[in-house]
Amino acid sequence: MTTRHLLVFVLLVVGLFRAERAFGATLENYLSPPGAIWGVLLETNASANGLCAVPGGFVVAGTKTGPVGPGLDRWGLLARLNESGGVLASTNFAYETDHNGLFAVIPAPVDATGPEGFALAGWRNHHSVDPTDPRREWDVPWMWLVRVDSNFGRVWDHDYGTIGYTGMGQALLRSGSEWTLGGYESYAAGGAGPEYCGWLRRLSALGEQVASTNLGSSEISGVRAIQPAHGGGYVVATGRGLVKVNEALEVLWRGGDTPFDSGYQPDAYQGVRACADGTYLAVGTRCHGPDTAYESDLILSRFHGDGAVAWTAVFGEDGPKVDSASDLLLTADGGCVVLGTTESYGHGGSDVWLLKTDASGNLQWDLLLGGEGNDQGGSELGGGDWRIGT
Repeated sequence: MTTRHLLVFVLLVVGLFRAERAFGATLENYLSPPGAIWGVLLETNASANGLCAVPGGFVVAGTKTGPVGPGLDRWGLLARLNESGGVLASTNFAYETDHNGLFAVIPAPVDATGPEGFALAGWRNHHSVDPTDPRREWDVPWMWLVRVDSNFGRVWDHDYGTIGYTGMGQALLRSGSEWTLGGYESYAAGGAGPEYCGWLRRLSALGEQVASTNLGSSEISGVRAIQPAHGGGYVVATGRGLVKVNEALEVLWRGGDTPFDSGYQPDAYQGVRACADGTYLAVGTRCHGPDTAYESDLILSRFHGDGAVAWTAVFGEDGPKVDSASDLLLTADGGCVVLGTTESYGHGGSDVWLLKTDASGNLQWDLLLGGEGNDQGGSELGGGDWRIGT
C-alpha cells in the first residue's frame, strides 16, 4: 500500500508539518496536529504563501512583518527545506528600499537569461506622483517578478504597474521561455474608492512585458491561479469566475461570473485544474450578501470546456462563518483533494481544512488541522506526496 502524506504551512506563524490522513483527532500540540509526522516553526509574524517542490525537499516563499525604525515594515522571505523540514538555505528581501512581499514560487530552468533557480511573484512598493494632483506623492505596491539562482542570488527583477494604481502579483506560470504573471490592480489615488481589477501580463524570458490585459472588476482577489487550458491558451481563476484567454491574452470565454442567486456575490475562485475529460475543476468562495467579510462557503465547481458550470458543491455551515478554498489536486479516481480554511468546524478560530471528494463533488473525507488561533490553508502541489502550503 502506498502512503500519501501532506506538507502543510500555517499563516501568521510560518510553520511546517508533514501529516498523514487522520480522522477525529484532537489537537494537543501546535507542532503535532492530527496525523502529523513532524513539525517545525520557521518564522514568527510571517505568512507562507507559495510552495515549490525540488529534489530532496521544497522551497517556500512568503512575507514577514517586523519593526524597522519607529514603524513596521514588510518584506519577502524565501527558504529551502529538506524533506524533514530542516532549513538548508534562506534569504529575505529586507534590503529593498520599501515594502515588498512574495506570493508564488516556481522552478526556473537554466537558459540564456540565467542559471537554474526560481522565479518569484509578489509585490514591491513603487514611488510615483499622484496623476490627479502632482503635489502629492505615493508609495504603492506594484506587481513584481524576481528571478533568483539556486542559491537565492538575484539574477534580475522587474515591477509592473500603472501610476496611481496599486498592484499585486499572485500567480505565475512559465510557458516555453516566457512568463505569465497574474494578480490585480486597484485605483489608489483620487476617485471615490478602490476598484479591483484582475490583470494578466505576458512577459519575455527576461521579464519584459509583451502583452497585458485587464480582466475587469473582480472584487478584491483579482487573478489567483493560472493553468494551461484545453486547446491552448490559459484558464484563469479570478474573484469573478473563471476566464479562458488565448496566448495573446484575449478573452475567449467567461464562466461562473454572475451570482447564482439574488443576495450573493459572484463566486470567487482561487484554484483551478484542467481535467483529462476536457472539463475544469475550480475551488473558491461563495459570499453571502453585500458584506462579504463575515459569511461565506467553500465551493468546488466543475466547468465544461466552454466555460458553462456543470455543478457546484457547497461546504460549510449557515451563519456568520467564513469558509473558503484556495487550491486543489486532482486524484486518479476523477475526484480531487481541496485545501481550504474553515470557521464552521475545528479547534477554534479558523483551521486548515482538507477535503476529499469524488468526481461528482460528494465529500468522501475531510481533515481539520490547527489550534485555538487562526490557521489558514494556502497552496497545494502534486507528486508522489501531497504537499500543501498555507
